[in-house]
Amino acid sequence: MGSIVEMEKPHAIFIPYPTQGHINPMMKLAKLLHLKGFHISFVNTHFNQKRLLRSGGPFALRPTRLPFLLHS
Repeated sequence: MGSIVEMEKPHAIFIPYPTQGHINPMMKLAKLLHLKGFHISFVNTHFNQKRLLRSGGPFALRPTRLPFLLHS
């Protein structure tokens, strides 16, 4: 008897080192992996989350631009 195996999306969790120069490259990699079908969770500190929002304007982290979870 055959069985149907459902393939789940692979899940990647990004926890960048919280210093300047580490977050943006990891965000780019997360976007690329998401385009390849990965489920992405991105962990960030509150401080760096606020900096990221300020640097990109009020729509920097809209779900339409980042189609994955952000945790802080």
